[in-house]
Amino acid sequence: MGKIYCPMYTRVLFIVFLVVFAANTAFSQLNKSYFFPADTAVNENIPEPGSLCGHKYGWWHFSHDQLANYMVNLAGESDRVTIREYGRTHENRPLYLLAITSPENHQRLDEIRQAHLDYLHGRSTDYVDQDMPVIIWLGYSVHGNESSAGNASLLTAYYLASSRSDEVEHTLDNAVILVDPVLNPDGFSRAANWSNMHTHRVQTGDRRDRQFREDWPGGRTNHYWFDLNRDWMPAQHPESKARLKAYHHWKPHVVTDHHEMGSNSTFFFQPGEPERVNPRTPEENYGLTQQLGRFHARALDDIGSLYFSKEGFDDFYYGKGSTYPDGNASIGILFEQSRMMGQMLEGDHGKSTFARAIRNHFTVSLSTIRGALSLKEKLNDYQRSFYAKIPRKVGDDEVKGYVFGAEHNPAKLHHFLELMHHHQIKVNRLKEDVQIQDESFSPRSSYLVSADQPQYRFIKSLFEKRTHFEDSIFYDISTWTMPLAFNLDYAAIESSGKVSRLKGERVKFSEPAPGKIIGGESEVGYLLHGSHYNLYRIIHKIQQKDLVVKAASNSFTIPVSSGKVSFKPGAIFVHSRRQELSPDQIYTCLQEIAKKEGVNFYGVETALTPKGSDLGSWSMDPLEERRILMVAGEGTSSYSAGEIWHLLDHRFRIPVVMIKPNQLERTNLFDFNTLILPDGWYDWDEEVKQQLDTWLRQGGVLVGLEGANDWLAKHKLIHLEKKARPEMDSTHVLPYNERGNKRRAQSISGVILKGSIDPTHPINYGIRGKTMPLFKDNNEIYKKSGSPYDTPVLIGEDPLMSGYLSDENRQRIKNTPYCHLTQRGGGTIISFTADPNFRAFWYGTNKLFMNAVFFGGMVR
Repeated sequence: MGKIYCPMYTRVLFIVFLVVFAANTAFSQLNKSYFFPADTAVNENIPEPGSLCGHKYGWWHFSHDQLANYMVNLAGESDRVTIREYGRTHENRPLYLLAITSPENHQRLDEIRQAHLDYLHGRSTDYVDQDMPVIIWLGYSVHGNESSAGNASLLTAYYLASSRSDEVEHTLDNAVILVDPVLNPDGFSRAANWSNMHTHRVQTGDRRDRQFREDWPGGRTNHYWFDLNRDWMPAQHPESKARLKAYHHWKPHVVTDHHEMGSNSTFFFQPGEPERVNPRTPEENYGLTQQLGRFHARALDDIGSLYFSKEGFDDFYYGKGSTYPDGNASIGILFEQSRMMGQMLEGDHGKSTFARAIRNHFTVSLSTIRGALSLKEKLNDYQRSFYAKIPRKVGDDEVKGYVFGAEHNPAKLHHFLELMHHHQIKVNRLKEDVQIQDESFSPRSSYLVSADQPQYRFIKSLFEKRTHFEDSIFYDISTWTMPLAFNLDYAAIESSGKVSRLKGERVKFSEPAPGKIIGGESEVGYLLHGSHYNLYRIIHKIQQKDLVVKAASNSFTIPVSSGKVSFKPGAIFVHSRRQELSPDQIYTCLQEIAKKEGVNFYGVETALTPKGSDLGSWSMDPLEERRILMVAGEGTSSYSAGEIWHLLDHRFRIPVVMIKPNQLERTNLFDFNTLILPDGWYDWDEEVKQQLDTWLRQGGVLVGLEGANDWLAKHKLIHLEKKARPEMDSTHVLPYNERGNKRRAQSISGVILKGSIDPTHPINYGIRGKTMPLFKDNNEIYKKSGSPYDTPVLIGEDPLMSGYLSDENRQRIKNTPYCHLTQRGGGTIISFTADPNFRAFWYGTNKLFMNAVFFGGMVR
C-alpha cells in the first residue's frame, strides 16, 4: 500500500466515499479508449478520476478539494504512489506532491534522492554506478483558470498507478515521477466553480458566452491576485516558498510546466525562441530540450494534434516555472494548450473540447517521461557538468563575489537574506569594514555572497546589471537585479583574495533579532529612524493603542544614553506625556513592538536638540491614523490591486476597505482619509469627479497608479500630459513580417532606471541618498509639469541601470516624472507613472508608495 503523509485522510474515509458514490460509478466512468494508448489494461481496483465525486471525467471541472481528495485516496490504494503535503496556500489549501515509482523504489526513495544529489554535485558516482532512476517533476496549472492542465494531472497519476502495460512497469522501475497536481489551488478552485456554475445542458461553443468570460479577477491568480508563474524567483508567496524547498530537495532532471494560452491557438512545447534564452543557461540545455521535443512531436502526431515549438515563448526570465529549473541544473519545459474554460469552444482551428485539451496535456506528460528515460545518461551528464564547470567559470569571471548592506534597515535585509535562503545561496557575514566603488560597508549591517558556490549562475542572474542583449524582444521583463529592487547598497568584488579576506561566518537564516529601547524608559519620549521597512506596521500598531505619533519633517541630532544620534526627515516620535496611556504603559507598549519588529527605539533625555529642530517644533507633524479605501474590481488591474492589497494586508497588517468602481459614487468618502486607485481603465462621469474634488479639498489624499492617472488628467484633477511617440518615417520600406517585432522592440518590457529624489520630501522619507533604482514596465511617459516642488521622484538624465531600453525610449524618458503631486485645496493627489509595488519584490519603491499613503497628508 502507498504511504499517505496526511493525517486528515484515512482508509476508512476512502471506504465511506466508495459506498456513498457507488451509484455514480457508471456516470463517472473514464473513456479509456479516448485518453489512453491503445490496448491499455488497468488494475480495476484502482479508483478512476471522478469515482469519488460522481463527476464525468473530461466534462466537469474538478475543484481543488475534489482533486486533492482523489490523489490522497489514490495513494491509499496503490503501492506505486505516495503523497505528502509540502505547503499551504494563503487560503490554507494544501499543496501536494505525489511520488510515483515502483514499490521497490519506494522502499529506497530517500536513498535515490540523496544519491542523485551527491552525483550531480560531484560527491559520489553511486547514482550512475547503481543505475538509479531518472527523476521527473510534472507541474500543472500554476494559473488556476488553465483548468485542463490540473485536470490532466488526475489522468496522469491514475494511468501510472493503474496501467498493467510492460512500458509502464519498465518506466516505474527506472523513473521517479513527481506530480505537483495543482500549483495554484486557490485560483484553480475559483475557476472550477465559475466554469461549473455556468455549464449548459445544451453546449455552446460561442466564446462570447458567460462561461468563457470570468468575472474580475478571474481564476488565473492566487488569493492576492498574483501571477504565481512569475514568483519562482521573487518567492514572495507561500506557494512559491514551499515549492522551491521541495524542488531543491529533489533537483529533478526534467521539470514540466503545463499551461493554457489563447483560445485561437493549437499546442506549444519548448524549446521556444532560440535567440531568447537566458545567457546564464548552458547551451546544452537548449539541445536537450530540442531532443525531448521530438518525443512530444511524435506523440502529438499520433493523436492528430497540431502544435508549434520554436516561436512565441522564450526562456529568458528566471522567475517562471519553465525557466527557473534551467538556472538550477534541470531541463524546464513549457507546454501551452489552447484555452478551455468550459466543455467545448469554437475557434480558428475548429471545435476544441475540454477532454481533448486534457488528452494533449496527458500525452505530453507521457512523452516527457519517455524522452527522459531515453536521455537518462545525457541528463545525468548534463546535471553533473552544470556544477562541475562552475570553478572554471568563476575563475574566468571578473566578478568573484558581492557585498551588500542596508544601515538602519534590518527588516529589509532580513527579507533579502530570506530570498537568498530560498534559492540555496550561501551568505556570509562581512568580517571587516570595507569601501568598494565609493560605497562603505560595515560588518554590523553588511553581508557577502561569494560567486564560488554551486548557485553561481543564479547568483549572477540576481546580482548582475545587464544592458546589452542578443535580442530586443522579451516575453517577460528584461531585468530583475535584486539588490536594486531592494534598494540595497551593493558592490561587486573583483578579487578572490579579497573575498576570502572579507568572508566571515556563514549566515544561517532565522527570524530577525529582537529590538529594544536604547536608553531605557524616558519621561520625554521615544524616537525611531524613518528608514525602517516595517515603519508603517509599527505606526499602525502604536496608533491602535490610541497614542499620538509624530513624524519629523526636518533633520536633527539629539543626545541619548549611547551618545548623539542623528535623525533624518521621516523619523517617528512618540511623546511620553499627554497621551491616553501612562508613561509606564507607553514604555511597555513600545518595548513589545521593538522586540517583535526587530527595531530599536531611542529613549531621549531631553526635547532640546544641539542641532536641528527641537522635539516640540512645528516640524513634528502629528500623523492621522490612515482610513484607507481602495477601488478594486472590473476596470482595474487585478495585478496592481492585488499588489497593494498584499502589501497592506499581508505584509504590514494594515486594514483596507475595497470597493468596486461602480460603488464609489454611493460611498461616503469622508469616512476615509486615503483613496487608492490602482492601475486601470476608469470611466467615471463628471459627478464622480466633483465628489472626489470636494473630498480632496477637505484634506483627502488620493494615490493614483499608472492608468488611473489618465482618468485624473482627462478630468483635469492633475497636471500630467503624455509624451507623444515619434512618427515612423514613412519614406522607409520595411518587411511586412517584421512589423510586430519592430513594435515590440519599442516596448518597455521591465527596465531598471535611476531616479533622482529629494530626501526632504515626505514621499521620500527614510530613503538614503539622492538617487534610487526605479522599475518601469509600461510605455506611458509623461512630461514634467507644474511647480518645481511637484516631482519628488524624477527619472534622471542618464536613466538606464539595467535592462533593455531602446535608444528612442532612452531619449523620451529622461527627466520625466516617476512620482508627481497635485494639490487640490487642503488635499493631495500623488501620481505614480509606473508600478512601485511590482510583483511584491520591489522593496525599494514600495516604500515610496507607503510614504504616499502615510505621509501624503503632510504635503503642503
